[in-house]
Amino acid sequence: MTKHQRPKPGQEGADLSKNKTDNSLRTSAEKMLKKKNLMPFHEMSDGHANLLMHELQVHQIELELQNEELTRMRAELEATLGNYTSLYDFAPVGYFVFDASGVIRSVNLTGATMLGIERSLIIKKRFGSFVDEADLPKWNSHIINVQQNVEKQTCELKIKRDDGTSFYARLESIRVDSGDKVFVIRTAVSDVSESKQMEKALRKSEYLLQTIIDTEPQCVKMLDADANLIMMNKAGLKMIQVDSLDQVKGQCVRPLIVSEHWESFMNLTKRVFMGESGSLVFEITGFKGRHLWLETHAVPFRNEQNEIVALLSVTLNITARRQADEKIRNLLAEKDLILKEVHHRIKNNMNVIAGLLSLQANMLENQEAVAALNDSKSRVISMMALYDKLYRSECFLEVSFKGYATLLINEITANFANRKKVRIEIHIEDFIISAKLLSTVGIIINEIVTNAMKHAFSGRKDCLLSVSAALKNQYITLVIEDNGVGLPEFIDIHEPKGFGLQLLKMLTKQLGGSMKIEREQGTRFILKFKQQPQGE
Repeated sequence: MTKHQRPKPGQEGADLSKNKTDNSLRTSAEKMLKKKNLMPFHEMSDGHANLLMHELQVHQIELELQNEELTRMRAELEATLGNYTSLYDFAPVGYFVFDASGVIRSVNLTGATMLGIERSLIIKKRFGSFVDEADLPKWNSHIINVQQNVEKQTCELKIKRDDGTSFYARLESIRVDSGDKVFVIRTAVSDVSESKQMEKALRKSEYLLQTIIDTEPQCVKMLDADANLIMMNKAGLKMIQVDSLDQVKGQCVRPLIVSEHWESFMNLTKRVFMGESGSLVFEITGFKGRHLWLETHAVPFRNEQNEIVALLSVTLNITARRQADEKIRNLLAEKDLILKEVHHRIKNNMNVIAGLLSLQANMLENQEAVAALNDSKSRVISMMALYDKLYRSECFLEVSFKGYATLLINEITANFANRKKVRIEIHIEDFIISAKLLSTVGIIINEIVTNAMKHAFSGRKDCLLSVSAALKNQYITLVIEDNGVGLPEFIDIHEPKGFGLQLLKMLTKQLGGSMKIEREQGTRFILKFKQQPQGE
């Protein structure tokens, strides 16, 4: 430093300290020099003195270089120490050093922050004073385990902060020997409160789910791909007649399933493990011999990687339902048999009536009386056709209109002598009609067809009788027409005088329908009514 330069702040003190050190070293060096009894410098020759001076200058430069290297290394060491100190103090976990009895000897800044107290006030305190009273036995046991083992020891404790709040901590401790049978305990402390809360919530959720499954009145189970039992609730265990899951867990369910259903059961299992859902009705035999009919609904159960790991199913006991269904089927079969017998007997009785009417007509000479009896016979025949159709039908509530009407028309026309010269055309759509309407519609068809066969074709050669029917918007349109002589103009369907037309009007009203008559190139009756009876 020149005499004109001002010293830097703090440099004057540093220079004074350095001068004192240099003076002390010089004094020591002079004493050592005297002890070595070396040749005084003034007694040396000029050549010898110059050589010595050169060596001293080289050694001086060497020492200066060494001093610079030491200064640089010291700066690097201080920087590294500063980095280490920062990493140590601001690490995400607390670092503690305890003595053998658990007294705190040092702690990083994170550890002090965890306890909510200044670091200087923590030193020499027992760590146990921060442990919740309920967990003190665990802490004492942890210290003993660390003292007795060289391996790392862990435990979880509830820690109390200085402000009264608390948190859950995980301690990982290891014993470090420092010689002379003295050791310290180094411990890393992590705050695990969040994971504890998550574990608690998970346990609560698992308990809730298990409670729901166990209280479910239907069987809930899980199977692997080989139909081995993974899980089953209490309702399912009751179905198969065992007391606990341990009795059957890991076992194949094949012994339970009636052999004829096993193939279908495994086909469902394979489909589920291919990602499909499905259901199956099958029979089982419980471990105590009870037979049950079950209906299962199965879906794939997937893990976090969306892999199918099990079959999950809900299974219902449908034994009572199957028994009820079987009873109903038996009752229905018995009812069908009774109805067929009733219809058969009615038809036979009507056949007897028709025979009696025919016999009576043959015994009379009054043609009007004969005609009346024959008309009555035709009406009975139409009713016979209805009951014959019902007798042959599988369903007594609804009947094919096409089959019934075709049969009836053929039955009616077959009784007339002019049948061979009348061409019959039937164009009826195949639809279902309520059996409650058939007798009424049958009598209407009988009246119109009979009247046409008796009166329409007198003196004519090219005779045609056409019957058609169609269903549209739940309404049936029935058309019966002939190319005969036609109805006289004075006959009014709305104010009929004859019995036949009066009957048609009454029956049309009974159907809740409408009827009109057209008199162009013969006669056309158009009847329109609903497919189902009124009120249904």
